Amino acid sequence: MEYISYIGLIVLTISWLPQSIETFKRGRSEINLYFLVLVAMGSTCLWTYAISIGNTVFSILNFLSMVGAFSIFIIKIAPKVTELEMATL
Repeated sequence: MEYISYIGLIVLTISWLPQSIETFKRGRSEINLYFLVLVAMGSTCLWTYAISIGNTVFSILNFLSMVGAFSIFIIKIAPKVTELEMATL
């Protein structure tokens, strides 16, 4: 049954890709800042716990979620493209 956890890991990781790609292409994010902070904090806590109990699948999943959330968070607080520049695109 462990293979099911790896399938879930792959699906959840892939679910971050469309939003991440769009965010990096646009240079800014429309995602709510509070959502990003909460996801990053929750993933960090769950990653720490998964490591402490030695659960590989959830360690990887929460690490990737944490990295994804922090990456989008950084672009959210420091966008590469301003609102004015977006209006001209």
